[in-house]
Amino acid sequence: MASAIGYTPEEWLHEPGFWLNHLHPEDVDRVLSGLSALFGQAYHTHEYRLLDKWGHYRWVQDELRLLQDEQGNPLEIVGYIADVTDRKQAELALQQLNEDLENLVHQRTQELQEQTNLLETILNSLADGVLVANQSGEIILQNPAAAQITLTELPSTPNPENWGSHWGIYLPDNTPCPPAQIPLWRAAQGSAFDRMEVILRNERCPQGIYLEVSGRPLQNDTGQVLGGVVVFRDVSQRKQDEAQLRYNSLHDSLTDLPNRDFLTQKITGLIQRTQASRRQNFAVLFLDLDHFKVINDSLGHAVGDQVLTQVAQRLRSLIRPADQAARLGGDEFVVLVESIFDVKTPVRLAKRLLQEFQQPLGLGEREIFVKTSIGIVLGNSSYQTATDVLRDADIALYSSRQLH
Repeated sequence: MASAIGYTPEEWLHEPGFWLNHLHPEDVDRVLSGLSALFGQAYHTHEYRLLDKWGHYRWVQDELRLLQDEQGNPLEIVGYIADVTDRKQAELALQQLNEDLENLVHQRTQELQEQTNLLETILNSLADGVLVANQSGEIILQNPAAAQITLTELPSTPNPENWGSHWGIYLPDNTPCPPAQIPLWRAAQGSAFDRMEVILRNERCPQGIYLEVSGRPLQNDTGQVLGGVVVFRDVSQRKQDEAQLRYNSLHDSLTDLPNRDFLTQKITGLIQRTQASRRQNFAVLFLDLDHFKVINDSLGHAVGDQVLTQVAQRLRSLIRPADQAARLGGDEFVVLVESIFDVKTPVRLAKRLLQEFQQPLGLGEREIFVKTSIGIVLGNSSYQTATDVLRDADIALYSSRQLH
């Protein structure tokens, strides 16, 4: 009680009439009249309000016993006092709903109502969508966020077979989601899962909405599955951000060409394919710009960057759609030529590139002549890593430059 009302036992005993002075004025007469029962029955319990040290009234309960000698003369009064504020407040709130019910029933009813109201408030304030369905396929709950995210009304009939087409649910590979894999139906059938990704694509959202869905079955006390609940959120922006980050990590920020990491992954895949087929089926053309440092030093790095950007644009325009241009860094570029059957294809492309780079680059009113050297390497089954391929292509480039 010291922690509940803030007064120490010494403070209680120090002031005469302390207890009486701290009784709620409305409870004084009732409490004092009730104490007379203690002397008649040797036992009494009652509840009343007591002023705590912080100026608030708290409900407390006294349970008192009168100890008597063999002749029935009073010896002393013993008992305890307990803080029952929370219980008393709950009982009083429940009594307002139905005074004919017993206090325990009232208390539980109030708690359930408060929990229901709290749950409804939480569901309505959640940014995540929530759907609940029973095992018959009837959707029995949808919070506002679910309607806002899906942009679709609930199905008019309880038929999970039609949910996929109704909402336009697709798997991450853009194939229609089979009914058995629809998240809400999975949960209603007893499956628990986290962060399943699906795409909603329909006439209201033709571009597609990426959803991250977690689901749980709803079970009674015996473990019987009654239905399922899913919680989902729109992760479209996150997916776009992730895709942009992946793109940025694999592309050169200046020219927007694939970078060394992208090229390494691509060549690694081609090496594996070459080893499986035991044939030469790709080539690497390694290019660098002759005397590019002179351009940077004489005209400035801004002009140098413009030159690199135009070189990248020219490479894109000259290669086949199936081929890939990349920038390794500095003035070094690579063209990856796939699906070749002899050396003629990459040689023809190299000659074309050399011829085209005889033409000047137009930078505003300025024309700049940029020549390039090219080394060629043919992919074959002897290569183990992309690094080996690029190394040999660099050696071939050096050899070609010596012939100029």
